[in-house]
Amino acid sequence: MPKEAFLKLNRKKRDRLLDSAREVFSRGDIEELSTSDIVSAMKISRASFYLYFNDKEDLFLYCMESFGLLLYEKLHEAASEKKTIFDCALSLFDFYAEPQLGLKDFQFVGNIFCNMNAKMSRQLMSHFLDTPKFKELKELYYKNYKEKNVSMMSFGCLVDLLFQSLISSIAFVQQTGDKQTAKEMLLHKINILKNGIQ
Repeated sequence: MPKEAFLKLNRKKRDRLLDSAREVFSRGDIEELSTSDIVSAMKISRASFYLYFNDKEDLFLYCMESFGLLLYEKLHEAASEKKTIFDCALSLFDFYAEPQLGLKDFQFVGNIFCNMNAKMSRQLMSHFLDTPKFKELKELYYKNYKEKNVSMMSFGCLVDLLFQSLISSIAFVQQTGDKQTAKEMLLHKINILKNGIQ
């Protein structure tokens, strides 16, 4: 999360800095971006950057906040409709696998999916899926699996594996434009996961 100095900036400046950060994060792998690349794009000094954020990962995760809020909304909507976690994954795929007019930073999110490595995936899951709001959602979805004698820990692993499968399928669409093949890949992985809990 950003430091207090960043939060004290006026809204217009904060938005400008975050827009610049998303733009530079949209260009390639975050691991290959240097702090110099980021401060240059944001048009601030290196000292100011560290006054506002701990490091580039801290800034990146904050840039992903809008994605996290949208993800929560989609998950909550699916949970309210009593959909399974598998149905929800397919709904999320359909939403994220093509540009949405209402998603301002789609290019940024799309690039993140394409360049997601194991480390970044774990950071995202920790940042979003381990928050109280998402844990509450996990409990809602878990109710569908209690009768199958699936432990909460096993269900947590299932959610993590499903999230990884979703990311790789969306990344495939971003790289190839082949949504049909990507969806078939996701369905195949879902069937494997389903068989594992039956």
